[in-house]
Amino acid sequence: MRLSFFMGLAAGAALLSVAGAATAADMFSDFNAACMKTAGDQKAALAFADAAGWTTPPVGAIPQTAPNFKLKDVAVRANTDAADKRTLVVGTGETSLAGKAVPADLCMIAGLGVGDASARVKAELGMDASLTMNMPNAGAGAGPMTLSMYIFRETASGRVAVAPAELASPAPAQPFTMIMVMSADQSKAGMVGRIVLKP
Repeated sequence: MRLSFFMGLAAGAALLSVAGAATAADMFSDFNAACMKTAGDQKAALAFADAAGWTTPPVGAIPQTAPNFKLKDVAVRANTDAADKRTLVVGTGETSLAGKAVPADLCMIAGLGVGDASARVKAELGMDASLTMNMPNAGAGAGPMTLSMYIFRETASGRVAVAPAELASPAPAQPFTMIMVMSADQSKAGMVGRIVLKP
């Protein structure tokens, strides 16, 4: 699966942001509350954002399509009043896996204050990243970025790691989950996302 869609979302959210002092809630805490504890449920994720005072950003602020991924039913919220501005995108879409259309659920937060999110995702999941990529000049004004991906299936006995090679194979027989953390070397901009690919 191409990553340009997620980079575009992170960049778009970062453009909505301005530098500021750190807030009490870091990006991982927001992501954990909106996307992990809710299992990416749109209604529950939006309830978290709405209760925290996040608002709907201007139309067109977040891209709706990108190579290899198309959003279908999504909602967006932004905490434009906070020092570390962030944007939540949650809903459903479709991507292409080995040339075949695959439905996907998406819940992500992008913007400022990514901090130590990768280390905290690793600790939360109890597993090492399946794939780590360094992307020079990936974000305008952010310098080089690092993307860490945690890929697994949820089973009755717990999470089972999935090899990155499965991303290039035909559509999955069972759903699998990807947790992605993107962080910039020269700014606080980044993204933490949860994507579930379905049969």
